[in-house]
Amino acid sequence: MNNDIAQAYELLGVTPDVSDKEMRSAWRKLVRSYHPDLARTDPEEASRRMGEINAAYDAVAHHRLQKDKKPSAKARRQSPRPPRRPPRAKTDTHRSQRSENTQRETKQDQTRETLPKRRTYRSPQEQRLVDAACAVFEDTRRHLNAAARPHAFSAFR
Repeated sequence: MNNDIAQAYELLGVTPDVSDKEMRSAWRKLVRSYHPDLARTDPEEASRRMGEINAAYDAVAHHRLQKDKKPSAKARRQSPRPPRRPPRAKTDTHRSQRSENTQRETKQDQTRETLPKRRTYRSPQEQRLVDAACAVFEDTRRHLNAAARPHAFSAFR
């Protein structure tokens, strides 16, 4: 155990072999006595001391967590490597659906290209109505464009 962790245990007033529950209760007692809002001494000094207590508790908690996670070097040498996972079967439904969709779209495009384009035939009366509507539309468009354009020469400028 390095020197900083030993000092953190000493600051909290516990030993390394205490349980997490006992360590937390020791930390809570110190917090109650040194909290800046509850301290009867100088609030700045209490705030500094509170920072040290919290840093010590965090360091010890982190150290314990890392110690629990990491097996010793001897145990690492003795334990065999875990077996590798077999490769996953290619049953990814999202990808297979995507490929089916693209295949379906390709087939639709091919059928569109091979089919002759349909022509719509109108009766002469329908064609006259369509032509009249197009003429009215073009006249209206020309009129609006002319109205929107500023006059090049104006007597009122």
